[in-house]
Amino acid sequence: MGEPVMPSLIACGIFKQEIMALIEQGALKVNPYFLNPGLHNDPPQLEKALRGLLTQQTKRNGGNVIVMYGDICLGFQNEIAELVEEFHVVKVNALNCIDCYLGGQGWLLETDPGHEYFFLNPSWIKLEFDERDLDCPTAASHREFNMLKGLYLLDTLDNLDQYEARIQKISRFTNLSVVARENIGLEGLKQGLDDALGKLSL
Repeated sequence: MGEPVMPSLIACGIFKQEIMALIEQGALKVNPYFLNPGLHNDPPQLEKALRGLLTQQTKRNGGNVIVMYGDICLGFQNEIAELVEEFHVVKVNALNCIDCYLGGQGWLLETDPGHEYFFLNPSWIKLEFDERDLDCPTAASHREFNMLKGLYLLDTLDNLDQYEARIQKISRFTNLSVVARENIGLEGLKQGLDDALGKLSL
């Protein structure tokens, strides 16, 4: 018998740094494929990209495929659940990307039941604010975030200090102060992936 086929992991590019770190540490054995995180802003294009990659990987790897997207990444009508069922693959059990970092299983609702905080880690800092002029906060930029109570920082790779100046700019731009900072590491992300890998063998 030959070597077992390594699972394919189709993931949002927001997780690329963390997933590659887990692979380099030998803590995760998958073939990763990353989609542009900017596709979150265009669900029809995200579905098209996911469908194309799922078609390719299921032909190559059967049902030995994990999808690392949240339950609501394609919409609120079970769109991604239906896509996963159509292709007979496994999805991580998580509401959205932040929930993935926290370990999935809806842990985000334990941390922020009222949806009151804007969560940031290095990847989200770049994705959400890369094209904004953070040096020019306005009344409009403050209004955009005025329903939130503050910034909640998540440090997955112990490198958040490198972004301190940018975090301060984001704070001024949004008029939100930093209310919490957690060094969560990679354990939550790994747990969610391990749970999904376990379902491949069922």
